[in-house]
Amino acid sequence: MKTKIIFALLTIVSVAAIGFYTLNKKTVNDIDEENETTDRIGEWIKREYKLLGTPVNHIIPADARMTEIKAAAKVPLKGMFARGETLNSYVSAGPNNYGGRSRVVKYDIRYNGTTNQVVLSGGVNGGIFKSTDGGNTWSWKATAGYNSVTTLAQDPRGAAINPITGKPYSDTWYAGTGEFIPSSYAVGSFIVGYGMFVSDDNGDTWTPLGFSNGTAPGSPANNIHLFDNAYDIINKIVIHPTTGALFVSRYAGVLKIIRNNTAYATNTAFTRTSVFAPYPANDLFTSNTSADIAIKTDGSKMFLSWQGSDTATASWNSGVLLKGVWESTTGDAGSWTKIADQSIYPAWDNPVSQGRIMLALAPSNQNLLYVLAQNQDTVTTPTPPEANLYKIDMSTGLPGSYGFTNLSANVPAGLQNFRGYQAQGGYNMAIAVKPDNPNFVIIGGTNAYSSTDGFSTTTNVNSIAGYQTTGQPGFTYPNTHPDIHYFEFQPGNPNIMLVASDGGISKTTNVTQSSPVYTLNNVNFQTYQFYYTAIDPDNTQNTFLGGAQDNSCVLRNGLSATPNDHFSFLEIIGGDGSSVGISNVIGGKKFLYLATQSGNIRRCQVSPADNSLIPNSMTSIKPTGATSDQIITYFHLNPDNTEDLYYTIFTGTSSNPNPKLYRTTSASTVTSGGWTDMTGVSSTIGLGTLIASLATTRGTYNTNHNLFIGTENGKLLRLKDPRNAAAASIPVDITPPGSRGGNFIGIAVNPRNDDTLMTVVSNYRYQSGTDINGNPVYADMPSIWVTGNANAATPTWTQVEGNIQPFSMRSCAIVVKQTGVEYYVGTSIGLYSTTLLNGTSTTWVKEGAGTPLENAIVSSLALRPSDNTLLVGTHGNGMYYTTIGSVATGINDPIRNDKNFIQNIWPTVTTDNIYVKKGNINTVQKLDIRIFGMNGQLLMRKEDSYRDLVIDTKKLAAGSYFISISSNDYKYQTVQYFIKPK
Repeated sequence: MKTKIIFALLTIVSVAAIGFYTLNKKTVNDIDEENETTDRIGEWIKREYKLLGTPVNHIIPADARMTEIKAAAKVPLKGMFARGETLNSYVSAGPNNYGGRSRVVKYDIRYNGTTNQVVLSGGVNGGIFKSTDGGNTWSWKATAGYNSVTTLAQDPRGAAINPITGKPYSDTWYAGTGEFIPSSYAVGSFIVGYGMFVSDDNGDTWTPLGFSNGTAPGSPANNIHLFDNAYDIINKIVIHPTTGALFVSRYAGVLKIIRNNTAYATNTAFTRTSVFAPYPANDLFTSNTSADIAIKTDGSKMFLSWQGSDTATASWNSGVLLKGVWESTTGDAGSWTKIADQSIYPAWDNPVSQGRIMLALAPSNQNLLYVLAQNQDTVTTPTPPEANLYKIDMSTGLPGSYGFTNLSANVPAGLQNFRGYQAQGGYNMAIAVKPDNPNFVIIGGTNAYSSTDGFSTTTNVNSIAGYQTTGQPGFTYPNTHPDIHYFEFQPGNPNIMLVASDGGISKTTNVTQSSPVYTLNNVNFQTYQFYYTAIDPDNTQNTFLGGAQDNSCVLRNGLSATPNDHFSFLEIIGGDGSSVGISNVIGGKKFLYLATQSGNIRRCQVSPADNSLIPNSMTSIKPTGATSDQIITYFHLNPDNTEDLYYTIFTGTSSNPNPKLYRTTSASTVTSGGWTDMTGVSSTIGLGTLIASLATTRGTYNTNHNLFIGTENGKLLRLKDPRNAAAASIPVDITPPGSRGGNFIGIAVNPRNDDTLMTVVSNYRYQSGTDINGNPVYADMPSIWVTGNANAATPTWTQVEGNIQPFSMRSCAIVVKQTGVEYYVGTSIGLYSTTLLNGTSTTWVKEGAGTPLENAIVSSLALRPSDNTLLVGTHGNGMYYTTIGSVATGINDPIRNDKNFIQNIWPTVTTDNIYVKKGNINTVQKLDIRIFGMNGQLLMRKEDSYRDLVIDTKKLAAGSYFISISSNDYKYQTVQYFIKPK
């Protein structure tokens, strides 16, 4: 559950930020972090703004997303070049039992259970999904670079052929994007969308409507990351049952849209008329408003609701108080008559003037309209519920004589039935009437409640989804999820109902029961929003762990004897999941490390034999004195030396944070008082920023290992021997030149040696102009950097973003194969790789084409070098993994850069020879000497005795190279970067 507190954003710049706020869900040890603190959507917006805003002028460029989409369309698919690339096969890892936030699910109106079993749904960050088996399994449908949907509508006119498309009318569907969170009237409380999409083949393919996303000539600009267009927020799409006109509730108004043709990229495809627009055109910042729409099945009358206490300022109805319910027989401008608010019905409670209003017509008696209206009560004690419920009886046919009943007293209140009805500021509200019974009404908030007498009494009210009614935090109603957004009844069988919630899709076959039984319908409905993922160090199992927004920390058990368990994840702890880690087996024990919001970090134990959870093993290990209200809790568990754990937090305020780094070298036993505060790191970073990324040298630990530290304001640091470094040790600044405050969100270390380092920056770059060929020229900080001498006092960095420079980078990995090195970058619009680094001319290729990875926000990449398994965590499409294979021999074994093995390799800039001074390890007899290009290509190899050497490099062309010297038993390895100047 989320208690939504929306912070007013004081500037338009703040508004222009994107906020990706977004079962049988009993959490291990009954801990539900979501009850510990409220969500702070203002903080979410600030976090996303730090990720995306340009480092120099701190704005999100107006054309950033469109530039990104266009650039992504030009990136070649992997395998298109004849350069020895092996295609990776990406396997969906799930979860299949849990879904992410879904605000809509729709049966095809022609659904018959046999020849037609089509259902459509979508994730707020996951895109559109279609099922052809009644919702049991799903397939993802591409939507032109934008994985999101918040509302769906199907043309209800059935099998007749549409002369415009040449196909049945009901083969056409429309999708709307943008999530409005109508609470506290905070301007900017939403996820910015990207207009509308249409499908004319029953949901298989989708096309953006140019008038709504700014791509049609003459249409208003629309940047996916800016609130700059009223189509950024589509609340509801309803289609008239006889005329086929679309009625679209968008931000601050309702439109009537009539289709003309299929030239969807133009402004002529649809005729658009504003029919309920209380504010002047293009006035996007007057107020937050969300209109619901309902139309009678015969089209004779339609209704809309308007929230708030707003007064119309446009020429029509100027000065009219808008809150309440309106009706019209045509839906045209000027035809609307208000039929309900407290000025008309004294029984309409006055506090509702500030809240979201939802409508539901009774399908079997279209004269009954139920109205669910958010009020300003807060259910934290036994007080009234957070919404009022009304019934309007329109059987008289005349608005002035409609019957009106206030049913609010029968809505579960306070802590009755565990927390009562909670709307959470309007975030989660839904209402539906059973198609065959006008008195069977269901309302949804954090919980769902049904009534068999239309909430006329409390006697027949049942809690049927969301939280359990036991009053125990952390428990949910079996196979459902709190925060209910939509109810959908199956055509032909009104006892079967689908529920869309923050946990995806649930289904009951008999909603009339006082305690309906549900199944989870999330197979391949991959809409989970992961921040971080981790892979088990043991390469005999594909056990994964992930921390997800709104949906806790979850485990994929690769050792389960039940194959389905490999896709049915186990929730370990509730709340907003963050960083995660899986330990090696230590002393016969194995541990999971789990972070949630507000700086919380916990450890629990699992059985090494089957990964089953050890009862009562969950314990908080949050460092003493580490207090913070940060949204994402970040730590780094050394994946090869899992007793070493580095935890970040800040003290002070989020506007002027003091970053802190804590270390433990005994993660499996550490208590809250057992951490070391690395004060030298904090003092080097300074006030006003946070640690954004951490990475450690791969392989068995030795004193030459490093901890690499990236910050949100463009610093990159190196701390040698971090396991043993004194608390006051000052890390070395190895920041790439030209760093201008970018957010170093990811760091990847070459598994074979930590001289090779890649780091990525999440900020969009500001386009300062074009070159003579019309190609964009970008200012601000480059987004991908690589160095081959990360251990040098001043590393030499190369910019390699190449053909993906417009993207927002989110994660990175370096994979070493016998045939060379592959570089992977996760971005805000997919996963990309290259085998050939060529500076700013580097060509990246697209991974996972034809899967949700194609457009996904790839927030996390976790690599297991022992078998080159790469785990891909997305923010909106769950997990995927691939085994890249061709592992370089002994990749994790050698002790690297030990001065006792090789004392020195010099010079680092040469035109002829490289000199090697040997060490004094008596067990070494022979040396294996290799020289590699920056793309990992082996250029020279020789063997020699263990002695001082002179290596001739005259035949090498000008460029950058690595020299690798290994002992014959590969226990020792020294790597040096060098340059041959022109």
